[in-house]
Amino acid sequence: MVLLQLITFSERPLSIEEAVDAIAVNTNKEPYFCPKYRMPEPQEISRYCSSLVAVVLIAENSNGEGTNRAELQLAHFSVKEYLMSHRLDSDIAPNFQESIARAVVARVCLAYLLHFSQGIPPEDIMQRFPFAHYSARYWMTNAAGAQDKDDRVLELIKQLFCYRESSYKICYSLYQPDQTGLQIFTGSNKVRNKPTLAL
Repeated sequence: MVLLQLITFSERPLSIEEAVDAIAVNTNKEPYFCPKYRMPEPQEISRYCSSLVAVVLIAENSNGEGTNRAELQLAHFSVKEYLMSHRLDSDIAPNFQESIARAVVARVCLAYLLHFSQGIPPEDIMQRFPFAHYSARYWMTNAAGAQDKDDRVLELIKQLFCYRESSYKICYSLYQPDQTGLQIFTGSNKVRNKPTLAL
């Protein structure tokens, strides 16, 4: 369910690696995220909802080398229309009301960011945790879309701002709206500029 909510309301397509980390998040108890719960075969994630989701290969050119990035997208534009329609079973339909789905996505993003209070070197985060930049960039958008109706979202925001200084610093270093590039904290807690990464 979380995977479909995320893809349906995502501001941009998700890479398979991002989606794998997103569905491994447990928003109800700590540790919120543990790498050992990642799917062992990431490509199999499309089987979760194979008739609704498609894996699309996007050509990229990095460092002069052509590579393909695998993204998860809804199989057709009509899928979103169907999921948000009244044709779904009454037990499932509420999960695709936008405010409810965005609350779920906000919880997942915030819980993932709170994982970074676990003594993870900041310079390793972009390489080891694919969902980090997405979470830092879009948790606020989704929390706003939840319309303050989800107490768990508010609790996770409180944790991020009030009790998890290292998580907050990492979040801010990954996404700064007033900066053109990404910044990563060094061990001295100062920031150094990093080139913008294609995520």
